[in-house]
Amino acid sequence: MKVGIVAWPMDEENKGGIGYFVENVVEQLIRLGLGDEIVLIRSRNSIEHVSRQIVLPTPGSGLFKRTMQRLFGLPATLNSCDIDVAYFPYYYPMLYGGAVFTKSKKVLTIHDLVPLLYPETQPSLIEAKIWTLHMKKLVHSFAFLTADSESTKRDIVEHFNVSEERVRVIYPGCNPLFRQVTDRSEKSKMRAMLESRFGFSGPFLLFVGTLEPRKNVERVLKAFAILKSLGYPHKLVLVGKKGWKCESVFRTISGLQLSEDVIWAGYAKTEEMVALYNLADVFVFPSLYEGFGLPPLEAMACGTPVVVSNISSLPEVVGDAGLVVDPLSEEDIAEAILRIVDDAGLAHYLSEKGVMRAKQFSWQRTAEALWEIFRELPTY
Repeated sequence: MKVGIVAWPMDEENKGGIGYFVENVVEQLIRLGLGDEIVLIRSRNSIEHVSRQIVLPTPGSGLFKRTMQRLFGLPATLNSCDIDVAYFPYYYPMLYGGAVFTKSKKVLTIHDLVPLLYPETQPSLIEAKIWTLHMKKLVHSFAFLTADSESTKRDIVEHFNVSEERVRVIYPGCNPLFRQVTDRSEKSKMRAMLESRFGFSGPFLLFVGTLEPRKNVERVLKAFAILKSLGYPHKLVLVGKKGWKCESVFRTISGLQLSEDVIWAGYAKTEEMVALYNLADVFVFPSLYEGFGLPPLEAMACGTPVVVSNISSLPEVVGDAGLVVDPLSEEDIAEAILRIVDDAGLAHYLSEKGVMRAKQFSWQRTAEALWEIFRELPTY
């Protein structure tokens, strides 16, 4: 059996969540000995032990060029591959032609329904509407859909009129590089690295995510301001690129007079992230909506107590290994942080529970579950 995978996101610099999803799935399929059975559609070659990699640049600038690539380039490439299944690990409008005109059986992973459910948090309302219109049509072109969580599956079934039998939940995994470090000398080296890289030392809280409205960063800042008003010595470290409407985040920092206590780290490398997770007193992630939410899982794998929203998929991800809060209440967020900071016993308990919880999610299981679907499809 041959499976063609639209793998463009894994080639992006400073990859986001989807890029890491594709990269880890492909890596695990290779480790499972299935490299000879997959064909990657990429913007460049780099991975070994794959039978075929086709370089097809992502649509560039210019409306005509983007349209031609979207409507004809990708489906023509997939149809020439002699594949049994075409796998779309994500969907953007530029994949429209491939989703419609590819002849083989198709599988799509829907990570979340943000453009439909929260269009106001997107950079463009027009793009959000196009995504929604496309998806309501295209979901019926796929033999199977996969969702990152039961929460996302419920959203798909409710909003796209799809039967539950055609949607399977396949959880993403956690990179084993994210691990709890207990060795004192190694932690000391981590502290020195962070001080050299980001210019701070001492206790801190951590947020990881793109600075955009959906991530609820402004309420994190307001909750942090409550802690500072009570005399706590912590810094707040924000890791993530600037997103849509990020200016309000920096205005809030200034307005709350937190400029000396909030560090915007921007993009951080994996080894830096491992250090940040391990050394943070609390990981705070009160997002307004997540299809899954990898950062809390990575934090738990590193033994960091987590505070997350009580909505969408986040309670499903953390289970009883973290504290859940009302994301619309900075007081609720601050109270949960204070409970952990003030109670060493609770912090230790959540740390141990988090490490155990994170072990339930692995990329090998993700890849195995996807391949089981691919294997079924030719006879479906």
